[in-house]
Amino acid sequence: SAAVAMGLAIKARSLAPCVLSIAACAVGHPNGHVLQPERLAEAISTSSVEKAVAIAYVATGPAGREAFLALSLNNLRRAGGWRGHIFVLTDDPNCVPEDLAKTVLLPRSPPKIVNYSLSYNAKQIKMWLLNLLPLRTEHKYVLYLDMDVFVSRPIWPFLLNATRGAKAAGATISLFREGTGENGQANHSETLEPLFRKSLESADQRALIKAQLDAQPCSRNFSLYHGGVFLVDRTNGSAACLARWAEWADTPCHLDQPFLTRAVMTGDCRVNVLSPDYYGQPTKANRGTYLTFNHFTRTSRMQGRLKKSDLTIAGEQLLGLTGELASHWWAMPSPYCAQPHEAGTSV
Repeated sequence: SAAVAMGLAIKARSLAPCVLSIAACAVGHPNGHVLQPERLAEAISTSSVEKAVAIAYVATGPAGREAFLALSLNNLRRAGGWRGHIFVLTDDPNCVPEDLAKTVLLPRSPPKIVNYSLSYNAKQIKMWLLNLLPLRTEHKYVLYLDMDVFVSRPIWPFLLNATRGAKAAGATISLFREGTGENGQANHSETLEPLFRKSLESADQRALIKAQLDAQPCSRNFSLYHGGVFLVDRTNGSAACLARWAEWADTPCHLDQPFLTRAVMTGDCRVNVLSPDYYGQPTKANRGTYLTFNHFTRTSRMQGRLKKSDLTIAGEQLLGLTGELASHWWAMPSPYCAQPHEAGTSV
């Protein structure tokens, strides 16, 4: 079947020799080579980051049985050159490729039911990941990725930049801006940019923004930060930051981003703003151009905003697929689930 073929293709590519990344070709790597002296310092920095950072996904319900997770994991290992720990929080361990990531089975507690989902709410789970992951003492940071985010290049330059920036800023969380219009994002800058600038001015301005948020908690006009890719510092109060963000789960609001903004305005989240040069959202206009993180936002952007031809090009160029796999990857079930399931809607 096509799903089985995809699984074989992913396994073959994930085991292929490293080609682009120091992280994948460092000293001691079984497919690597001895680095030249001028590259050794970079290899040491890469190794340090790989020990300090754990990467986490959440894959639950029908969405976890689609092909997105396996493809994202494969690209993270292959194109991203990542050799460090990857954890997948899931309710179905059969759908996690064991050669690419470690499964973390979600507890058998009643799922949080909200009015647009009948499965575990992945948004809520990511806000509690520090409580659920089997992290080691050496894991100082956790990088969270939505499973529809695909890496296109070595990830270690981003992580070096992000961890250093977080440390310099005394940040609890590192985030990309939302709605800037850059690199394929929707452009809500006319509304969001003045708000962002005010939030940087003073504690009084942040208190004012919080008051406005409390009056309009579900409004998209307060979505300053993106929640699909973020880095948290375990040593610097990030649990309280995520817990404040998680207050979203007790509201009727569909959007969780305004509650992330609220957590920043209360001071529970101290933000290191990440460079937009690392993050993009594919569109018809920028097809074939890929940044470090490419977010296909499967519940919105994938619903008619991209043509089949655009997605096929991404399958070939970004995901390294061919033939039927390249032209249907977004509609396929996971090749790893023990039993076939019908692909469903996102949580």
